[in-house]
Amino acid sequence: MTDVRTMITHAGDLSNLILDPDLDSYYLMDVTLLALPQTQDRLGMVMADGKAMLERQASSNKERQQLAIHATLLKEADLDRIVGSVQTALNEDPNFYGTSATLQTRLPPLLKEYTTTAEAFVSLTTGLATSEKIGVTAEEYLKAGNKAREASFKLWRAADEELDTLLQKRIESYRGRRTRSLMVSALALLAAVGFVSFITRSISGPLRQQAAELTVSNQALQGEIAERNRAEAELRRSEAQLAAAQAIAHVGSWEWDLLSNQMTWSDENYRIHGLEPGKSKVSHEASLDFIHPEDRGSSNITITRSVEERKPFSFEQRIIRADGEQRLIHRRGELVLSPEGKVAKVFGTVEDITERKRADDELEKVHKQLLDTSRQAGWRKLPRACCTCGQRAQQRLRLGDPGRGHGAQFQDLEFGQGDRAAARACR
Repeated sequence: MTDVRTMITHAGDLSNLILDPDLDSYYLMDVTLLALPQTQDRLGMVMADGKAMLERQASSNKERQQLAIHATLLKEADLDRIVGSVQTALNEDPNFYGTSATLQTRLPPLLKEYTTTAEAFVSLTTGLATSEKIGVTAEEYLKAGNKAREASFKLWRAADEELDTLLQKRIESYRGRRTRSLMVSALALLAAVGFVSFITRSISGPLRQQAAELTVSNQALQGEIAERNRAEAELRRSEAQLAAAQAIAHVGSWEWDLLSNQMTWSDENYRIHGLEPGKSKVSHEASLDFIHPEDRGSSNITITRSVEERKPFSFEQRIIRADGEQRLIHRRGELVLSPEGKVAKVFGTVEDITERKRADDELEKVHKQLLDTSRQAGWRKLPRACCTCGQRAQQRLRLGDPGRGHGAQFQDLEFGQGDRAAARACR
């Protein structure tokens, strides 16, 4: 499903509809190419997670938190966006090439059906996420999810057909403009023939007319050049923003062309591996040299299986940077198939998770120290980071107590009266 969404988005980008000045077709394009495929993909993932949890009749805090995140995304990132885009398309429709009768009659009831089913499914998901007691069966949950997906596909098919209708109207309008242009050209040709017959009697008037037409054409050409320069500047700005975002998030991107066996790395990917961006080309074999010797075998098996099974991959591995430093990364990859169905390219991301892993290990160590200390003091139980004293101790050990640095131990921390009162309350 992710590959299909990527393909649809890529096709939309190549069609230049992203620059569409007509708001009715622009927002229908957003619904059909981006928003609805996204919510259909997300619905499938949420249904799978919810089904697994309901079949076990038990859920962990982590699972409920994940369901809460899914419910929020389904509501704010999917449902609200789809409703807003469809309503904008309906409102703006009369302003471009006339009102489409089918658009105004088909989409509102389908949008209402999708909104009702999606809100019901979001409500069920929110209930599962916020309540430890499970009050719905897996069959009921999947039935609600399937209703929302079916309604989204109905809306998608209708919106796609109406988008074709709007674009066909625009094509017809352009054809009419072309016909009028041809007629004007024909009249201009007739005028030119008449001009030749009268050239001996009048020269200055036609010359001024030609000069005016050249001026208009030159202005039009200058406008086209300015628009192209603006588009190129916007593209460079977007590329710079992407590079900056990767540097901030410590996430690099890469692409492997299986035909040429060449790797293309982003600047941040070079930096993650301890190299200066753009100084040298990296082949697939050269990129393997950065992988920790103990991780090369499993990494090669995972990527080979992904290529054979035509499936994306995601795993963690260690690398040895060019300066000899060992880092931990999270590698993800997607496959691009050729028209013949063979894997032509593999592209993905590399995230440096070394610091995050260290922070997680340090928090786990703090939690163990808190548990050991609570047992020694005769406390019954100290839930993970739930007591005030535990929260403050974890925060101080994680952020570093002033004057002690990150090497402070739990027994070295100084607690105030409020901390000691909170500790007594936990006993």
